[in-house]
Amino acid sequence: MSGSQLFLRCSALLLVVPAVYAGPGQLSVSSQIQYPTVIQGYQDPVTAQIYNEAAPGSDPVNFSVYATYPYGSSGTYSGIRAADGGSGCLTLPFAFNSGLVTPGSQTVSVTATDTGTGASLG
Repeated sequence: MSGSQLFLRCSALLLVVPAVYAGPGQLSVSSQIQYPTVIQGYQDPVTAQIYNEAAPGSDPVNFSVYATYPYGSSGTYSGIRAADGGSGCLTLPFAFNSGLVTPGSQTVSVTATDTGTGASLG
């Protein structure tokens, strides 16, 4: 093959697809007290579960969460929850001090706020 030239031709296929953009975080919250009936004078566990229901790859949600009792409010937790379609949660502990209330039915609530939008859930 003296004097012959070898040519290689390369080609590439380029596909153009619509862009997929991450959406905003979507905060959701649930809460529960460990025992439906409590004994006066104890610290009874209350838990809050924080979710980001946005599709994976979407923005994380910045949040704050606190509990409200008949005698006042708890401290506030703040954090960030990654988007996972709501498949996982962050569990945060609170405590209801039943020694500070009279026997009977009492209201305990948990409030979560999306600090990026200011929207509150509870």
